[in-house]
Order: sequence, then C-alpha cells, then structure tokens
Amino acid sequence: MGVVTPTGEDYIKAILMLHQRERVVRIKDIARSLQVKMPTVVSAIKNLVEQGLVVHEPYGYVELTDKGLNLAKNIQERHRIIFNFLHKLIGIDAVKADEQACRLEHYLPDDTIERIRRLGDFISNLPAHYQMGLEKMLTQSNIQPASSESVDVLLSELDDGQSAKIKKLTGDRSLRRRLMDMGFVAGETVKVIRRAPLGDPIEISIKGYKISLRKVEAQAVVVSKISDKNE
Repeated sequence: MGVVTPTGEDYIKAILMLHQRERVVRIKDIARSLQVKMPTVVSAIKNLVEQGLVVHEPYGYVELTDKGLNLAKNIQERHRIIFNFLHKLIGIDAVKADEQACRLEHYLPDDTIERIRRLGDFISNLPAHYQMGLEKMLTQSNIQPASSESVDVLLSELDDGQSAKIKKLTGDRSLRRRLMDMGFVAGETVKVIRRAPLGDPIEISIKGYKISLRKVEAQAVVVSKISDKNE
C-alpha cells in the first residue's frame, strides 16, 4: 500500500464519520461533507480503492476495508488527542482547536502524539490545586483558560446537568439542517440531562423537549457554557 496523502486521510476519516452517523455512505455524501465537487470525490475514491483502503462499486455505497477502517480510527484518535490538548489543557477555543487538530493530525509523528496523550493524562490527574495553578498561569499570560466564562466548547463535551447557549452549527449541510429542524439554532439554551452508559447517545433538553443525539451529532453543535453564577 502506498503512502496515504493528508487529503486521502481526510477522505478516510470523513467516510468513517459518515458511516457512524448515516450507516451507508455515498459519493454525494462525501462531497457534501468535505464541500468538494463529486468528480473530485470520484477521483479520490478511485485512488483509495487502488490502495486497498475502500471498496466502491459503480453507483454503489463506499465502504472501508479493514485496512481503511484501522487507518480511519487511528486518524480519529490522533485528532481527539490533539484537540483535547489544545482545547481542554491550553484553553484554545473549541472551533479553532478542532481546525488546528485537523491539520496537525496528518503531520505529527506517532511518538509525539503519544507524548501529548501522556502529558494530557498527567495534567488531568493532577490535584485540583495544581490545576488551579495552571489556570492562573494561563490567565496571567493573557490566555483564556478552558474553564473561563463564555468559553466555546462542543455540546458533546458538556457534563451531565450543564447548560449552555448555542453559538453555531458545524458539519455538513444535511446534518446542520437536521439539527435546525430539531430546534438547535443560535441563541437557544440547551442542557445535557444524561448520557447512555457508553456515552452515546446523549439526552438533551431544549425548548422544553428531551431529545437524544448521537455523539457525532452533538460534536457539530458549538455552545458557550453558562457559568454557575448565571444558571
């Protein structure tokens, strides 16, 4: 199998995320998700087929091979580690952290990713007073820490019982439209009620209704936390 380009990795990850959300994946779904034209997708999928990463019959569904699935999960995990470091540990805005993680996930070597993961685990397990010291350091450096008021996060990151205001929706057009139809529009207040035992789905309260969202759907909703003193 030849070297997979960053663009190829983006396609692989997009196919996995679409499959997790829609179960079946078509060329037009990938084009809509990545905001590219269908001929471009067809060409890219052809290359991935030749590399043994996807299976695609003409006018049929696109599926990942075992190799493609393993690669996609690896990219997804790399993204998660980098995002958590950028957003949760050094306080970068969730949207910016997601964009930066999308770029860095292709280029950082495995040993660097592993070191970032270990550092993140170490800081997360520090006693509370040490974490408060880290937050103070970030504040003194004129950097907004991740726990400050009005920090943008993803809906999927809220704790049970926590409320927030919707800032904007991300993801492909069909996902944004489905969320808007359910009432997820900018300015609305949402509250996480509870998560399923494995963390998916997530039960959300909005406009007096209770709605269950898949985790991948909740990751498309950017919200601003409501601080305790405002709740």
